Amino acid sequence: MSVFYCGAWSDEEDDDDSNSSTGSTYGDDLNLEVGSLIFSPSSEYMVESVLGCGAFGKVVHCKKLTTNDSVALKVIMQTKFNMDAQKEVETLEVLKNFNLEKYNIVKWYGSFVHEGHYCHEFEKLDMSLYQYQSTEKECLELREIRPILQQVAISLQLLKSLGIAHTDLKPDNIMLVNHVHQPLKVKVIDFGTAILISDRCKGLELQTLWFRSPEILLGATFNEAIDIWSLGCIAAELFMGKALFPSSDEFDMMRHILRIIGKPPKHLLNSGAYTKHYFQHFSARCEQRKPAIWMFKSHLYSWSCRPCTLNSLTDLLEGSEELCSDEARADDLDKRSFLDLLVKMLQLDPSDRIKPQQILQHPFITMSHLVGDFIDCQYSAFRKAPERTSKAADVFASAFCECLLKKNVSERKSGIWISMT
Repeated sequence: MSVFYCGAWSDEEDDDDSNSSTGSTYGDDLNLEVGSLIFSPSSEYMVESVLGCGAFGKVVHCKKLTTNDSVALKVIMQTKFNMDAQKEVETLEVLKNFNLEKYNIVKWYGSFVHEGHYCHEFEKLDMSLYQYQSTEKECLELREIRPILQQVAISLQLLKSLGIAHTDLKPDNIMLVNHVHQPLKVKVIDFGTAILISDRCKGLELQTLWFRSPEILLGATFNEAIDIWSLGCIAAELFMGKALFPSSDEFDMMRHILRIIGKPPKHLLNSGAYTKHYFQHFSARCEQRKPAIWMFKSHLYSWSCRPCTLNSLTDLLEGSEELCSDEARADDLDKRSFLDLLVKMLQLDPSDRIKPQQILQHPFITMSHLVGDFIDCQYSAFRKAPERTSKAADVFASAFCECLLKKNVSERKSGIWISMT
């Protein structure tokens, strides 16, 4: 394990009862002000800015003084989470054996302990999809969403092959590499809660609420398919500019899923450790009655609950009536293909949910649904669909981004497109 220690830290100190109230030998108020120094055995890092804060700690932009490189340090502020940090290192060690540039995963350079606090060193990226939507462009176009989904699907394909679930996929954890010079190039970050499927157990509280899959809500058995559910939620949010399931708590989240998608399958309800938090079980009292059923404990429609973003996923097709031009017809076909992919990612039964490889082969990614005569529109350069393989999809996405960049250089001022001259 590539972890180096700088300053005193030991398991004995972590387990000391005198520190249990703070969880830290040094205290959780480590100085991360601009200009402060962080030390590793091989280098010094000067803090230049705070990039973000999370449940486990802070991410700071640093200058690595030995090389003058800009890096991102993830600093675990509460040392009671040091064991979780070590588990993250184990996942990063596995991923480091692969070409992370190819699989669109953030590069990890190593970890060390500074004054009792774990620090992970990563490449410095630009901004998250959440930040981008908040500050640059609220709703993305389908032609912008396509390469993002394709790249994340490649990341999930690698994780699935390794038996790893990310478990916290959300717009905050998908980073734009450089929204000016490499528009739409993204990488997946934050493997702090990643889990080996072989180590899973029912009832774990995983995933951020708005992106939490029904099997996790119910406390049922799960696998890597929970990340596909999250990706479906992200895809819808990128398109709409707002969360698909803006719930206030777990119960409200289940209400949103029931209203927009439907009720989870019976085998999930029967096996879920938390099913009775949401549903009541009604048994048949006589042979003539239908089999026992699960009924939601509350009303699906209530003024006291957060309103749903949609009534159903098909609401996304609104505004597709006028199909006079090639552009309109092609856009309608593209929107319907996107909806088809979204439905497949948001299947309630994990066994029916689309797999990463199948996402890469889906017509929305390959654009095979747009083979035809669309002469005077943005899709005309891609009338011939590429072969449905991950390699072809990768090449296709790169060409698509390049074409869009050149096409929009003179007309877009939002920050995602720039002149290449």
